[in-house]
Amino acid sequence: MRGTVMPSAVSTRLTDDFWLAANDGTKRKEQVIADWPLGVGTAAGLLGELIYAGYLELRDGELFRCGETMSDDPALHTVLATMAEEEQRWYSAAPGQAWQQNDQAWPPQAESHHRRRGHALGTWLSYLTYERRAEKLVVDRLSRTGLVQLQEQRRWLGRPTVRYVPYNSVASGSRASAITTAVRHEHPLSRRQLFLARLFFATGLHQHALATLTPRERSRLADRIAEGLDPMSQELLMAADATVGEAAMR
Repeated sequence: MRGTVMPSAVSTRLTDDFWLAANDGTKRKEQVIADWPLGVGTAAGLLGELIYAGYLELRDGELFRCGETMSDDPALHTVLATMAEEEQRWYSAAPGQAWQQNDQAWPPQAESHHRRRGHALGTWLSYLTYERRAEKLVVDRLSRTGLVQLQEQRRWLGRPTVRYVPYNSVASGSRASAITTAVRHEHPLSRRQLFLARLFFATGLHQHALATLTPRERSRLADRIAEGLDPMSQELLMAADATVGEAAMR
């Protein structure tokens, strides 16, 4: 029908692309990677979006809000609003009294080495990963665009489960395919593509999303990531690497 926009043609954000790639194909019964790396990937992606949009800065393992302006994007707005609430707790706490939070995902945060107190990056990656907080924000955003749909999965025993899946294989695989094509033909990669590719490596998703690249091509991509990503992105993604590794230490 004239004037109808197919979901696969809808503009997406960086973290949307990551989630879609991690749930590649509407016929898959399970996501491509485990829950923890998927959660870390979506958490790092949202923080990366906020940094790229100028809402956050990352310095020495701490996140700083750049003013009081809030994003119009619901997912990003929620993260910024939660940070603002955390700051209010800092300032309202009695002198010498540590900030307390019932949620186990929020360990007490030490005082910043900077004059201005920042949000600990590792704490925020874990917080957004626990209870699939970041993933829920991303899926909600995708559902507004029609890029995901509910799918019922029947079980031999128990009730059927319902989960969101990509609208089609084009929606889920196009961004990874674009990276693969660019690497193979030695075309330039945007900062967003470099970040996404590095996120694939950090979470283990590269084994699926970039599976058709040869070892030499993967090595070339790794070199381009190291040369092309800005310091804040590098620091964020190194922290994501470490957070993914936490699961193996438990």
